[in-house]
Amino acid sequence: FPDGETIVSGHLDNHAMVQVWNWSKGLLLKTLPRQGMAANQFSSSSSSSKRAKSGVLAMAVCLDCETIILGCHDSTVLVWNWSTELLQTLKGHTRAVTAVAVFPDGETIVSGHLDNHAMVQVWNWSKGLLLKTLPRQGMAANQFSSSSSSSKRAKSGVLAMAVCLDCETIILGCHDSTVLVWNWSTELLQTLKGHTRAVTAVAVFPDGETI
Repeated sequence: FPDGETIVSGHLDNHAMVQVWNWSKGLLLKTLPRQGMAANQFSSSSSSSKRAKSGVLAMAVCLDCETIILGCHDSTVLVWNWSTELLQTLKGHTRAVTAVAVFPDGETIVSGHLDNHAMVQVWNWSKGLLLKTLPRQGMAANQFSSSSSSSKRAKSGVLAMAVCLDCETIILGCHDSTVLVWNWSTELLQTLKGHTRAVTAVAVFPDGETI
């Protein structure tokens, strides 16, 4: 959080745990309850290869030092006030949510998932309103046919994202090795090509141009 001392961490397993810490004191402030996070849909006797994991793959925090955005394996986006309650459950993705970001206004959030449809969604979380789904433009399709084995398929989609202070510009790190820059309300602004593997992390400086 902006206070520089409160941090949030999460893991991916059947207990779907999210913890809030004061790192300078080494103090666990709270463990968020499992509310809103799906349990494993298979019994404990199922083989590990068949289990559907639950838990958190991505998170972002708001400037109010209270609100947490969670991208979950069960395809939902959860919005928590960590000191009080679950505020919102956003349902629109069809796969695990691998990236989330929140604009400085504290209400507009972006989420993305990793699959052959390469979907990125923009939300007003307080209203539970999907503002826009970005088109597939600039995001590569699966380069193998649907008849290819799953182990050979090259996934497309979003692994990382960051947002600019203008509340318009989104930076996407993609599985196809590109970095995309979108104005979410208008168009794809730039496709940056230089990586040779999936882009797993992105960040943007306050000037809004250096990433």
